[in-house]
Amino acid sequence: MKSILGAIIFIILFSCQDKKNNKDAQFKYVKNMTFDSGFKSGNAQIEFINGKEFLCIGEYQKEKRIALHPLDGKESIFIDISRLDLFNERVLAFEILSLDTILVLPYYSNILYCMNQKGDVWKTIDLNPYLEKEGRFELKRSATPFHYNNNSLIFSLEYLMDTEIAYDVYDYRKKRNAAPILLKIEDIFEDTLDVQFGLRNLYNHFSDANHANIEGNNFAFINDQIVFNTAYSDSLYIIDPDHLRIKQKIKISSDYSRIYIDPIANKQQAQNPNLVNQNFTTNGQIRSVKYDNDEKVYLVFVSHKPKELRTSWSVIILDNDFNKIDEYLMDDSKYAYYGLISSKGLLISNYYETLRDVATYDKNTYALYDFE
Repeated sequence: MKSILGAIIFIILFSCQDKKNNKDAQFKYVKNMTFDSGFKSGNAQIEFINGKEFLCIGEYQKEKRIALHPLDGKESIFIDISRLDLFNERVLAFEILSLDTILVLPYYSNILYCMNQKGDVWKTIDLNPYLEKEGRFELKRSATPFHYNNNSLIFSLEYLMDTEIAYDVYDYRKKRNAAPILLKIEDIFEDTLDVQFGLRNLYNHFSDANHANIEGNNFAFINDQIVFNTAYSDSLYIIDPDHLRIKQKIKISSDYSRIYIDPIANKQQAQNPNLVNQNFTTNGQIRSVKYDNDEKVYLVFVSHKPKELRTSWSVIILDNDFNKIDEYLMDDSKYAYYGLISSKGLLISNYYETLRDVATYDKNTYALYDFE
């Protein structure tokens, strides 16, 4: 009798542990959420400000403001960023450290602007003198824009060619592939900045100088490490944030398609510049990586080879050790392959589902998914 009772207890405990590890947890739709921003924009991120969680959405061209929507449903906050017009800047990304410390990164200039809630610029930080030590670069945002932790920032970098002299495409690609692609700043508010360049030779892991490996910089800050994904590889690259070097490579597989593209040869691109975009839109690939801290799982967004002008996509669920748990094919007639992790669950853009709604361009809508 004792042995039978012990076996039953073991089964119950094992089942509970299995549920806790998400082996049986189902990825489920919860509800749609609407945020009245006054505009529609894909420039969105989750921020914690004074311990409160916000969905922050920026519109840089017409409205020129950032909408902060508290996820508890309370009144939204709007920040005017139009004063940046005085500096003739075009906004690329923002980070909100507090309501009085809003960091804005523009295209091209490599100058970081510090703003307050009223939209006043109270400090500018010129990063060009630090970049020039390694060559010509432009600061870029990543999947996680650029705030790493505390006052530390990590920017992705775009290596620039010297337009004043004739250049060879192969030589440019060779230098670009070998150049650093990350810049880390320990404390952005110090008078003299402590900067660190890193992650050299990144693209040499899956391409070479004979090919055009053009794409955005997909670095996400997750669990005190950096996770990188690229359309040119079916693997995730885990980056050590202290030394800015690859420490682990995780191969990802999908049940629905191959999830990487082959780069276009330089000669092909020169003959037809549209080939790069065509390549991206006709093949499957890893799009982004999120992490659910409550469930302790990674969510890998992957798109698949289009069929009849529609791009199907799925979410691959990995456990904390990057083992595949499951894969969920999403409804591409409703959802775009874009999402944000919040304390409530995963917010997935339901752009297509709400496209014909009244005043659709005055609001931002998401479908909330979570584990049950």
